[in-house]
Amino acid sequence: MKIISWLIIIVIGIIGLGVFLYFIPITQRLVIDMVGRVPIVAKYLPSTEKNIDELTLLKEKVKNLTAQLDTVKAQLDQEHSEKILLQSQLKEKDKMINNLNVQLNTLKESLNQRSTDIKKLASAIENMDAKSAAKLISALEEDKAVEILRLLDKEKIGEILTNLDTGKAVSLSKKMGWGG
Repeated sequence: MKIISWLIIIVIGIIGLGVFLYFIPITQRLVIDMVGRVPIVAKYLPSTEKNIDELTLLKEKVKNLTAQLDTVKAQLDQEHSEKILLQSQLKEKDKMINNLNVQLNTLKESLNQRSTDIKKLASAIENMDAKSAAKLISALEEDKAVEILRLLDKEKIGEILTNLDTGKAVSLSKKMGWGG
């Protein structure tokens, strides 16, 4: 009776060890192979061919997923490169905008100064006699002369144009939109 008890304990221990080893992924295949050699138990185990087919399918799936992952990584790398290029282009455009804004402000200041100077000159001409004003106007570039004349009242313009030579008076009148 003692021997049978010990035998049962040993068999239960071996079974327990087998069950324990079965649930460890590394030794699971070893346990299945060893138990599969026992003739009575082998017919109840799933065939190893089926396991090999499943393993092959799983390896194939892993291979496909790895290829997909590599493709996605390559796309991400390409998009990252494009993003960096676009950021660089954006920085360049920002620099250009800033430079253009500086130039625009400089031109505005220059235009404001020129406008102020022309107004001052127009005011001085307004206070001159017609002959002196005509001499000054005839010495100026025609575009500048037209700008100044537009700031004066019509009577003063008429007096100045009367004191200019006819060709110059006609030319200035046309540029001011008064003549045909």
